[in-house]
Amino acid sequence: MVKCTMEPLRKRLRYRAARRGTKEMDLILNNFANKNLANMNPTQLRAFDDLLAIADPDLENYLKKNLLPPSIKTENHALKTMLQSLKKDYLSGDFAKNV
Repeated sequence: MVKCTMEPLRKRLRYRAARRGTKEMDLILNNFANKNLANMNPTQLRAFDDLLAIADPDLENYLKKNLLPPSIKTENHALKTMLQSLKKDYLSGDFAKNV
C-alpha cells in the first residue's frame, strides 16, 4: 500500500536524477535511481530526495575525492548511507554499464 502512494515521488525522483545538469552526474544518478528506487522505503526515498538537492560539484567532490558535501548534516544517517551506496556504485563502474 505504501508503495502505491509513494509512486508519484518515485517518478519525480527518477526525473530529477536523470536531469541534473552535468552529463556525468546524469548517468551516475539515473543509473542509481533505476537500480534502487523501486525497492526504497519512505525513509530512503526522502534521503534520495535530499541527495538530489546536493549540487553536482559537491557530489563529484564526494565521489572522486571523498570530501563530504558541506550541506550534509552529521545526524542524517539515511543520507550518509545513501551517499555510501552511490559511491560504491560509482567506484565499481556500474553507472557506465548503461551508457
